[in-house]
Amino acid sequence: MFKHDCSAIVTFITFVTPLTFVTFLTLLTLIVRITDYTDYGITRIFLFSRFPQFPQFPQFPQFPQFHRFHRFHRFHQFNIFAPSKQTPMVKHYPIVLQARSQGFHLITAEVLAQLPELPETGILQLFIRHTSAGICINENADPDVLHDFELFFERLAPEDMPGLRHTLEGPDDMPAHIKAVLTGSSVSIPIADGKLALGTWQGIYLGEFRRRGGSRKLLASVYQ
Repeated sequence: MFKHDCSAIVTFITFVTPLTFVTFLTLLTLIVRITDYTDYGITRIFLFSRFPQFPQFPQFPQFPQFHRFHRFHRFHQFNIFAPSKQTPMVKHYPIVLQARSQGFHLITAEVLAQLPELPETGILQLFIRHTSAGICINENADPDVLHDFELFFERLAPEDMPGLRHTLEGPDDMPAHIKAVLTGSSVSIPIADGKLALGTWQGIYLGEFRRRGGSRKLLASVYQ
């Protein structure tokens, strides 16, 4: 009886245990291969199984733990959710504005005069490279709007404001920084049919907040 039991145990160990171990390894390998690519591995395999027109996954590496970067790179080549590799073309053009007095000024024509022919479609971004002047878009017809803007900003950040510390360059220094923050340092304008898609009453403003700010520099970026 004892010999019979031993024989059964030996038979179990010899045949059943290796089979169970092999099954376990197979399931473990399958799980690793499914989840190895990204968080969405299972979802993507589901999609590929139902939409065969999408490219299939490449062969998985034998030891993925040694190929982290390579695996990440290969995944993005086959990732249908990844952004397109086609990046927009961008060109930069420096623009130099003539010196102006303190206040708001329309600069649309001066900006366009220093740009090449615009593409049929795209975006123009203007960035001012100063901290005491700003740019924005607003009314281009009635000059009273320019006066009213200047009046409002002067009351909002007057040069005689008590408590200001950054005054080494004069009483208009710190108020100019405050006004520049409120106005903004960049604008983006759509390009349609080779022209700026500004509204009928819209123009590009320069906010000059120093008494003698001098020439101001912009960087124009054209995306297409």
